[in-house]
Amino acid sequence: MDQVQFHKVPPNCGINLSITTRFKKAADFKGHWIGVDQTSYIICRLNGGDANSGINIISEGCEVNARFHWDGKLIAFRSEIVTLINEPARWMILQYPQNVMSMPLRKYDRYECYQPATLHLDSKHVLRGVLKDISSRGCKFVPSAANKFNINVLKDKNLQLQTRFPKRDDPIILTCQIKNTPNERNEFALGCQFVQDYEIVNEQIDRQLVDKAYEKKIQGIA
Repeated sequence: MDQVQFHKVPPNCGINLSITTRFKKAADFKGHWIGVDQTSYIICRLNGGDANSGINIISEGCEVNARFHWDGKLIAFRSEIVTLINEPARWMILQYPQNVMSMPLRKYDRYECYQPATLHLDSKHVLRGVLKDISSRGCKFVPSAANKFNINVLKDKNLQLQTRFPKRDDPIILTCQIKNTPNERNEFALGCQFVQDYEIVNEQIDRQLVDKAYEKKIQGIA
């Protein structure tokens, strides 16, 4: 993972830290990603309880193994503490890692998109929102009013997802189930798995990829 990708990691993304303490024992802490300082440092904030418990056992120079989930990948790296800051919060400054491991967690490639969509259980349970990415087996649906709706009502039930793909006249209805609720980029979303209709989705994905490649080619010629 290079510098540009690290800059894309959203603030407050959860991060797990395994730290070799001053007593040469490993201790696990939870924190949040704050950001990066060019290619020199990574800034994290320890969670409340862990911030207090770690005051006397971690210090500058302690080795850190960090890992977090982001954008459908497991990101892991090894570093060391450069300094600790107690105010205004318990911040940990880490040396920028030389090597980073990135492991895909998704079996199928996902493609970014932006398509208005609705999610239906029946006439009483309808969620409006936007599809932010899609694969041949599922999609990420971002509801526009999730805070006013009990998502548990919809979990593990067959739902109808209605959307309109580019350059297709008629809307498409896909059967899916909610499998998880990812919270990336400070955005609540629903991870939906398609129950069927794979061929329809694959056809639309292929068409969109061809269109995008053609547009890039035309822009390059221009």
